[in-house]
Amino acid sequence: MIWNLILLLVMTVSTAVFAAFPILGISVLVFMSTIEVGRIPAFGADVPLPAAVLIVFLCSALLRLMLSRQIHREWLAALVFLLVTFLFSGLICIHPLAALKEIGTWLGYAAAAYFIGLYWPQPNSNPYVTFPFRASVLAALALALIQVWLSTRDSPVPVQAGFTESGYFVVFLSWMTPFVLLAFHKAQTSREEGFWTGVFLSILWISWMTGPGREALLLLFTVLLCGIARLMNREMLLWLAPLAAVGLLHGLQGHDFGMWKSIQPWLPDQGTSNFAESGLSALGIWSTHPFLGTGPGQYESYVRWAYPETAGSIGSPGSTLLLILAESGILGVLAFSWILGLLFAGWYDARCVPHLSSDEKRFMRAAIVSLVMLAASSMIYNIHTHYFSWCFIGILFGCFRDQGVMDQNKSWKRP
Repeated sequence: MIWNLILLLVMTVSTAVFAAFPILGISVLVFMSTIEVGRIPAFGADVPLPAAVLIVFLCSALLRLMLSRQIHREWLAALVFLLVTFLFSGLICIHPLAALKEIGTWLGYAAAAYFIGLYWPQPNSNPYVTFPFRASVLAALALALIQVWLSTRDSPVPVQAGFTESGYFVVFLSWMTPFVLLAFHKAQTSREEGFWTGVFLSILWISWMTGPGREALLLLFTVLLCGIARLMNREMLLWLAPLAAVGLLHGLQGHDFGMWKSIQPWLPDQGTSNFAESGLSALGIWSTHPFLGTGPGQYESYVRWAYPETAGSIGSPGSTLLLILAESGILGVLAFSWILGLLFAGWYDARCVPHLSSDEKRFMRAAIVSLVMLAASSMIYNIHTHYFSWCFIGILFGCFRDQGVMDQNKSWKRP
């Protein structure tokens, strides 16, 4: 009883503080979105820690919305269209109650993305802007290094920080890498430059530890884009040379390489599902339900019901676009593509603003690399089912938001 009262008091105070200082609430929310395995006992149940923080953040955001009375109609329309599509798809599926529960979860995620973008600080040269990026990536790396330190051959600990799977940890790191390099360029002293160089190399090392599959490809693509966007200088490229040599030796010698043998016991089971086979199965199921799909979160239930003889061999497709296509049909894919399209259009409009400073131009280059990696990750991972993905979508929305247009034309205040 006393514990519940203390929690209620903490939630009430946090709601007021987050409403008064949105960047603080956003920072806490973004950090907690990376702790997918945490739980807290509250009101007779074990509540996921990110869910508790999400509830507090949404309450504070609604409170601030009632005071400021400002909305962003374009983004609101895109998110509402996505949720309405999910709702219609869920109502006609074989398990509507389970689908509605899944829709409720995504409603919270989408609302968090919307409010993060709405209250993200402007301009992008504001020093507070990069704080959530830096804090979340440093905390995640610290947890990963602790897992490396605790791992032994007899009792391996998967290197995945607070995520449920190591693959999504690498996805998170690939999105954060451009902003780590941005922090390197903003460093005031050589000691700060050395620190952020070490963080960057730690990201590469930990990402490579997850194995030579999709994670390594994602890592390589991220570094390549950062180089094209001129986010790495000559010294950092020299630091990358030894790592590239080690990676080359790894590739030439295969799994007999000594480093791989020492790392392999730490890695989680990657599963035996075939990516291509599950993707073709998703396309086959979509062809039977082309417009609204099988219902949000109901892919595996539908497979067990419609194809009981092959249910054990058909896994969920490891792609956001394919899974949404199978579960919500072409309308769901159009809704999600609308969101991605608004992000790319917002970046294009933001970079065309006249008289951008050199720091703001560099920020825009880092942001487009992260946005491209988000879009690429949606092809090979189910990013839409993860809390941190929606937080990141909200952050990008806030970075590209046209503050002047929103204030003048997108307010619901009465004249």
